[in-house]
Amino acid sequence: MATGRTPTYGTGGSHPAVIDGDVTIDPGDFEPGPARDGPVAFFRSALSRDVKARHESIEEMRIAWQAAFEAVPPAAATPTSVNPVTGEELDQTAARAVLDTAVASSGLTPRAVDALHRIDVRTVRDLLARSPFELSRLSGVADPTKREIRRRAKQWRGRLQPATAAHEVADLQGDSDRGVGLVLGSLVPKSLRGDSAEARVLRLYLGLEETASDWPGNAELARAAGVTAGRVGQIVPKARKGWRPRRSLTQVRDEIVQIVEEAGGVIAATGVAEALLASRSPEAAGERWMRRALGLVRAAVEVETERGGEARLLQRHSHESVIVALEKPTDPEAVPGTDLLDYAVRLGKAADQLAAETPLPTAARTEARLRTVRLPQGAAELPAERLALLAAAASRTAAANGRGEIYPDGLDPRLALEQMASSLGVVRHGMNPEQLKARVRARYPRVGAFPESPPGKEPAELNALLKKAGVPLVFAQEQGTYEPRRMFPTILPSSRSLVGSSPSGSAGDREFTDFERRMALSSRERGFVTLAVNYRLYLDAIAALSARFGAEVLDVTAELLAAMRTTADSLTVDWSLVLRSDRPDAAPQDAANLRRLVALAAAGLEERLAMDPQPLLVVEAAPLARYDRLGVLERLADKATARPAARWLLLPVEHGGMPHLEDRPSPGALGALRISTKWVEAHRRSAAS
Repeated sequence: MATGRTPTYGTGGSHPAVIDGDVTIDPGDFEPGPARDGPVAFFRSALSRDVKARHESIEEMRIAWQAAFEAVPPAAATPTSVNPVTGEELDQTAARAVLDTAVASSGLTPRAVDALHRIDVRTVRDLLARSPFELSRLSGVADPTKREIRRRAKQWRGRLQPATAAHEVADLQGDSDRGVGLVLGSLVPKSLRGDSAEARVLRLYLGLEETASDWPGNAELARAAGVTAGRVGQIVPKARKGWRPRRSLTQVRDEIVQIVEEAGGVIAATGVAEALLASRSPEAAGERWMRRALGLVRAAVEVETERGGEARLLQRHSHESVIVALEKPTDPEAVPGTDLLDYAVRLGKAADQLAAETPLPTAARTEARLRTVRLPQGAAELPAERLALLAAAASRTAAANGRGEIYPDGLDPRLALEQMASSLGVVRHGMNPEQLKARVRARYPRVGAFPESPPGKEPAELNALLKKAGVPLVFAQEQGTYEPRRMFPTILPSSRSLVGSSPSGSAGDREFTDFERRMALSSRERGFVTLAVNYRLYLDAIAALSARFGAEVLDVTAELLAAMRTTADSLTVDWSLVLRSDRPDAAPQDAANLRRLVALAAAGLEERLAMDPQPLLVVEAAPLARYDRLGVLERLADKATARPAARWLLLPVEHGGMPHLEDRPSPGALGALRISTKWVEAHRRSAAS
């Protein structure tokens, strides 16, 4: 109820019974603020794997739960409060909200925020991706709260979502007297002929006409206007000189200074443009108006920077974006704007590294990494969400969402679906394909293109994508919607899904075909599969699997022992001492030294398991359990792990037994694929003939 998901242990990719990892409580699942620390600590104790760390009784648990909130200060009902308490303050906050505003800071009451968090709605963008029908059917939410949510959603949808075609053809005339469009229109002198080169350059520069980039340089402006770059270099500076004394643009410059200061002194130009639209043209929406707002930001910032030593704003290009920083020329104690711009560039480099991580970093991981980037001396730390947005804007390859998560720009839709599989799998009402895509884009606005299907046809490619991502939804053809799957499969597809209508033959033939197709699928998708075979056929199975599927056999015991001898020799450690340290009655210090030796020796083996580009058949893996080195296999078994090729762990079992390593369940044991005796014997006969 607190996070909208069941608890996970370790990385969450394996069943808790087969790993040693403790419960994973991600602080990012809780609302940021002083109320978060108490519940996080409470759940870590209540769900701990160690019984001694849990609460001893229900009464102790009740006391701990109450204590978790005692340290939370009461909300202050002031005009600047981040949690407004009056209707007027809520309305003012809602009017300032943009798509990436957290719902907790958007002007909704705490009851509404709590209801939205239950369905994984964290930002205004998330809310607008939900249908009005779904919002009207929120379970366990009072009717007044539902009405509040629907009213705000309708208000934001009209203001923030892309405009319709009829709205797009409207010109600047309908804008307010201080609106973005009216100010821009006043910057193109009426004395210029509409078809003149000078007018065309200014309209392109101000975003009144479309260009390839958001902040076009002189060369791009020249190509679009059909003039030389030198001519652009004459037209634009002359125009900016004439704009400098204009009262309307001076007011915009003052407003931008305030926006940048409230943002912590440094912000992407797109963030400034969104804020200007929200305050000056709240009815304007869509790419066209965003382009115009950026044009106004550019005009104001570049006029301000031309004031020399009196400039209050500085700008810097960072890859495809422009970053704006605050400069206080009369305050010697203020953080220099150049230092803030340098900080943004460093954040951008860290964001590129985060975007390349596998699996995708969580909000907590993103914040932790970005907090390691050196702050300018005297600068205050930015909130996590704003930090991520700034880092992504200054990066080459990263994007960010309102949750504070960094992900690759143009994220593979399959990876996005994998991240959202658990929340999508518990939807209460069906979603059509477009609603499903909108749900994903609300979480990852810069996700890549989804496969398209003709209207009225089953979305076969999207279905396949959902299946690969492990999203437990099935397409109901009659309703045209995706519904929760009632029966969850194992990690490998069933024979029905692979074989379909199989040709007539014996049950043994179908069993052979099913096994081989599952193995082929695992090879194609570079999966991890635990294989169980009768212990009497273990050696024959190694030979058959290697020959049939082209896997390279990796004998863990042989490789690890060889590496241990080499490492012991390099450290001048007597091998007889190593053998004595491996006995059950070895001294604690000797046993600890042995584990250190194993850790050094296992590094190469673990690197090969993780990096070898060939499919590997892993055999004789018991030493990994004996010396507490199962982590490498657990990571490989995690469905979120990217593997260079298939990894198959072969384990001998008694008839019908579960595969173990030493006395511990092996990674992947719950979904282990059993090799039939007939399959091994058939390949043994084939090899002998």
